[in-house]
Formats: sequence, structure tokens, C-alpha cells
Amino acid sequence: MKRLKKALLIITGSLAVILGLAWVGASIFEDEVKSLIMKNINNSLKTPVIIQDIQFSFIRKFPSATIEFTDVIIDGNGFKDTGHSLLKAHKLNLNFSLWEVFGSHISLRKVELSDADVFIFISKTGEENYKIWKQDEKKTQDDFRLALKELKLKDVHINYLNKAVSQDYSADVNSGTLAADFSADEYDLKINADLKLDHLIAGDVKYLKDEDVALDVSLHVNLAKDLYTLNDSKIKIGKLELKTTGSVVHFEEGNKMDLVIQSENARLKELLTLFPFISNIDNKKFAFDGSINFKASINGIYTKFKTPLVKIDFSSAGASVKPNNSELVLDRIKFDAHFTNRLSASQPVSYLSFSKFNALLDNHPVGGNIVALNLSDPKVSGNVIGNINLKTLSAFYMPDTISAMSGNAKINLRFEGQSGEVKGYTSTGTINLQNVSFTFKQKVMVFDDFNGLFTFNGNQFNINDLNGKAAGSDFNVKGSIDNFFSFMFQKNQIMKGKFQLTSRNLDLNELLEDRKKTTVHDTVYKLDINEHFNVQITLNVGVVSFRKFQAWSLKGHVGVSNKVLHTDDLSFKSMNGDFLLSGSLNARQPANILISCNAKVRKIDINQLFYETGNFGQDIIKSNNVRGILTADVKFSSVWTKSLYCYEDQINAQSTFTIEQGELIKFEPMRALARYIK
Repeated sequence: MKRLKKALLIITGSLAVILGLAWVGASIFEDEVKSLIMKNINNSLKTPVIIQDIQFSFIRKFPSATIEFTDVIIDGNGFKDTGHSLLKAHKLNLNFSLWEVFGSHISLRKVELSDADVFIFISKTGEENYKIWKQDEKKTQDDFRLALKELKLKDVHINYLNKAVSQDYSADVNSGTLAADFSADEYDLKINADLKLDHLIAGDVKYLKDEDVALDVSLHVNLAKDLYTLNDSKIKIGKLELKTTGSVVHFEEGNKMDLVIQSENARLKELLTLFPFISNIDNKKFAFDGSINFKASINGIYTKFKTPLVKIDFSSAGASVKPNNSELVLDRIKFDAHFTNRLSASQPVSYLSFSKFNALLDNHPVGGNIVALNLSDPKVSGNVIGNINLKTLSAFYMPDTISAMSGNAKINLRFEGQSGEVKGYTSTGTINLQNVSFTFKQKVMVFDDFNGLFTFNGNQFNINDLNGKAAGSDFNVKGSIDNFFSFMFQKNQIMKGKFQLTSRNLDLNELLEDRKKTTVHDTVYKLDINEHFNVQITLNVGVVSFRKFQAWSLKGHVGVSNKVLHTDDLSFKSMNGDFLLSGSLNARQPANILISCNAKVRKIDINQLFYETGNFGQDIIKSNNVRGILTADVKFSSVWTKSLYCYEDQINAQSTFTIEQGELIKFEPMRALARYIK
């Protein structure tokens, strides 16, 4: 027991002596070491360096000595142009051997960087902000040598921006270690890092965003040959693990790369995140299943002005996509796909193709091909073929204007177009609707039992024969839209077209009812005209009804443009007589509608006229008080709200008329005058 106590006392005493010497040594040599470090920094760099505080310690990283820099700023070249410093670091630690402090040489063995921002920039003309070493940068000082074994990063944001080749990478390194004998001419480098990739943009195309990345890289370095060889290296993006092999040869202008990246049985969900457009799919709404064969190669010269050739091939033999909270599934997905960042020497643009695509959507086959050229400003072409159940499709994709849809659509369509130039979109093929029903979000009404054939010819959309029902109305529509793709996919475009509308029964009560505002006690209507319509419509309607009004054999031509509906030859039968109208309905005002017309009325029943117009809004003479036949020429104008309330004080009417077989029945004011009239 006494021996143990004695040993502990000796050990404790020795440590105390060592620590004491370390403290004394730090006090004695602190100024000398600081001066030596700052001397070498000033002699080596040609850019301003700001260091808020320097601390020297033997104790903090014992048995190594440590220089700790606090709040370091290195502007780098071109700082005035970019406004970003090459390095901003809260802590930068340099570690070296304790005993070297007492000698004539110091060898830097370890660097630790934490809570820092690194901005690496190359301008369009190839100027680099990180070229901060003086011309003798490769020469080592006699009293300060590089014997680096480890570089550690913690909470470091790195942004690489290369304007010369349109590259922009941004990542947050949570923790990372680079371990090797950097002082040797040939060594093995181990890189382990966990980082958050903010974005990876190449050629103005965003390939990755907000992805967790883990690096486990084994690199053999031969400085004599400037050769870097990857062996059994792994890159993990989310849950996608990629194996990397190959080599990089460094030369004065840049690097020559020959790399292969592949993944066996890569999961579909993770792999899709690597590709633009596809990565826009909201993964939270879908469950992906199945594996993908994936192989990529990077080959060629990488300099300030050049990028190597990138090729990616991947395929699936049985993947599936299933919307969450649904039993529906897009199953047995098969395809071959290819991507390259440079199609050819004559076409140095990116290229993405999906070919031989086949799948089952609710056990109905669908297929097609698609090619996208130049992903930063894509020109897309392809074809789609299949018999698609629209209710099933709605689980995967629902247009913004529709809340529900069902029925079948047989599609055989080819298309081609340039992004941003919708006028140049073209297509050929057909869409055949069978028993289709849908509901618009803005109109709570079911459009039911639609059947018809649509054909595409360039930018023209033709409705060959479309039949359907909505509430109590039926429709048969034929016609064409001249600028279909422009209207569908560009904002504020005017739809230009001609249509023929035939109907046995058109119930305006249902079509104009505003069901969101209608109550049990009051039916609210809403009438407005879409400002984006410029169409001509030929009407042939058997029966039209609105409130108490009914008309038969409605025929004529109606034009719609700039929120105005106008006609010159609208004719119909009503009230046992004939009407011929010309006029307009102007809905340009935000809240009101201006109605004006010239009407020729021939031999209508006055009793029905009063009844169907609601006695013109008065209760002195009602429909049961009058009989007769009216013939008239009328000029009429009025102001209405868009909920179809008429401002009676703004009615203006002029008329010449003839009444035949006229009678006043049980009209009390006339009874009071009866004794004065013979």
C-alpha cells in the first residue's frame, strides 16, 4: 500500500512538474512563437489578414503546443469585386510538437478550423480569389516547416462559385477530417465528412438541394506524378450510397479526370433526387419502391474554363410509385434513361432521355418516351400512349383548376416545344374521352358523362365532337382553339377559337348559380366573363330557361372578347312570339354589368311577358291583370350587379309598339274610374 501511494505521488508530482514547465515555457516562448507565426504569414501571403486575437498554449492540446487565432479574416484576391472574403473564421488552431518550441524549427502538424465561412471564387476571365501565396509559396522557411498530419473542420460553410463554367456549389460541413502525412511525396489520404449540401448548380441547372451528404474517401496521392487515385471510396447522398473509383491527374491549368460512380440496387426515391425536373416531385406525397441500376462516368479536362464529359446511364425493371393514403399504384415501371452534360462537340448542351417507358396505372398500360435538350432552357419532345383512368391519375396529378375527375382518356400524342416559347409548342395525336366527369374548384358543379374526340395539330386544339351534361343542361361542342399551348401554359394569354354549341336544354339557373353564397332562403347568381377569352360561338339551343323566363329555338352568333359578349343576330321564340336581338353585355367593370340591346318583338303574349319578367319589378299591374298580343321595336339599356340585381333607376328604354286584343283584368284603379268612362 505504501508503494502504491509512493508511485501515485511520483506520477502526480511528475505531471505537476511537466505542466508547470509547460506553463513556464508558454510564458517564456509565447511572444517568440507568435512572432514566428506572424512573420511566416506576412512573408507567405499577398492579401490582407486580420486577426482579432492570438493565444499560445502548451496545456490545451497537450502534449502538442497550440496557436489559436480568433476572428480571422482573409479577403483574398478580387475582394472588392465580390464583396466576400476568402475566409472568415471564428477559430483557427495550429498544432505542433511541444518540444520543437525549445528548438530552432517548428513543424506544423495539425490544423483545426471551426465556425467559419469559406468562399472560393473564379471570375468569368479565370481570376481566382484563392491565389494568395507569394511567388516563393512553395519554398519552406528554415525555421517553419509543414509536416501536416490532419486537417479538421467543424461548422464550416463552403461556397464554390466558378463564373467561367457556371458552377455553384454550397455546403455546410458539420464535421470533417482529412488525415494523411501531407509532408511526404506519396501518401494515402483519408477523408471523412458529414455535410449538408445547400445546392449544386451546373450550367444554371440545380441538380441537388438540401441534401445530407457523407464522405468516406480513400485517396492515394503521388505528388511526383501529380496523380490522385480513388480506391473504394463512398459518397452517401441521403440514403443513396455511391461507390467511386478512378483517378485525377493535376497539371498547371487544371485536372484530367477519369472517374466511375455507380450504385448497385439504388433505391428509386433517392436516385431521383439527382436529376432536375424529376427532383421537383414532392416526395412526401408519394412512396417509391424498387431499385435502379446506375452508372456514371466523368472523363476529360477540368479547368477554370472547361468541364469534363459526364455520362449517366440508369434503368429500371420493376419499380413502383404509390400516393400516400391511397391504394392506387403506378406499377411495373420499366425504362432506360441516359443523361450527359454535353451532347456532342457541335451541341455542347445537356441532354436527358427516358426511353422504352412502360408501366401499369390501375392495371391499364401506359407508355412513352421523352427527351429534354439543354436542361437550363429545355427543348422537350416525346410521346405518350395509354388508356388512362382519370380518377386514378388524379391521385398522382390534379390540374390546379379541377377538384375531382373520373372516367377514361385514351391518349396517343406526340409533342415538342421549347421552354419559355410556348407559341412554338407543337403536337399531333388524339385524346378520346369516355364517360368523363369533373368538378371545377371555382364552380361547385359536376360536369358529367362527357364523351368526345380531341385532335392536336401543331398549336391547334380541335374538338371534333364533345357531348356532356352539367346539372340540368346538356352540351354538344365542336370547334377549335388556335393557340392551345400558349393559353394553357403561359400567363395572361388570350384564348382564340371558334365553337359550335348545340343543346337540347340549357338551364341557366344551374349554370349561373353561385352555390358558395346561395342559402335556403335566397338563390344567389353570378355572371362574369373571362377576360382571357376571344372566341366566336354559333348557338343552336332547343330550350333556354332562367328563373321564370323560357325560350325555344335559340339560334345565332355570339362573340366574346375583352370581357364583352356581343351579338347581331340572336333569335329565339318565347311568350308565343318571336324575338330578334342585337346588343352587348359588358362585364369590364369590377362589380357591374352594362346591358344594351335593340330588340324586334313580334306577337308575344303580354300575360306571359309580365309573368316571365317578374312584372318588371313592380306590383301595380301584374300578369293576371293583362292580356293581349304585343309587337314592338325596343331600344334598351340597364345596369346590373354581377349577382344579377338590376338598378331600376338606371333603366333606359325607348319603344314603339302595338297591342292587339288588349285587356285589363280586375285592375282596381280602373274600377274606381269605371263610372266616369262609358
